[in-house]
Amino acid sequence: MSVPHEGGETRVWRRRWQPVDEAHQHAYGYRPAVVEGQQELRLAPRLGEGLLFNPGNFHAVEPNPDGCRIAFAFFVGLTSTGHLVYWS
Repeated sequence: MSVPHEGGETRVWRRRWQPVDEAHQHAYGYRPAVVEGQQELRLAPRLGEGLLFNPGNFHAVEPNPDGCRIAFAFFVGLTSTGHLVYWS
């Protein structure tokens, strides 16, 4: 694996999707206005690290000049009996 020399930051906003957000939908994502003024976390990729976040929050990945990005994604959940499960 490798990470870009610059760019590729993951951005996660403290803002979950709501039905009214469909008015901001544009192509594959949403217009920036939907998260305007919301608290944001921005993390640069580093070799060997992982990032867990709730995908119900608005999130994005910044482009990088190298043009290549490889990501592994999966879902993690906690069952009603307290077991941690993962899938996909």
